Amino acid sequence: MQKCGAIFLPAGGYRSQYLLHDTGFQGYYWSSNSYGESDAIHLMFSWDYVLPRNVINVSLGYSVRLVKDV
Repeated sequence: MQKCGAIFLPAGGYRSQYLLHDTGFQGYYWSSNSYGESDAIHLMFSWDYVLPRNVINVSLGYSVRLVKDV
């Protein structure tokens, strides 16, 4: 599937201060787009839904995954 362009994003959860949340249940990934001075757009997903363009404060520890357009 990867040879056909599929991208796999693990459900790594997120970090808030020193605690991990939702590991293995939900995935949180930053986009490269900022939204004001302290917010950014991110992707959030779970087994039953996806929020593709949500905005939240950048102080949360979300994952970053480099993806190249093919």
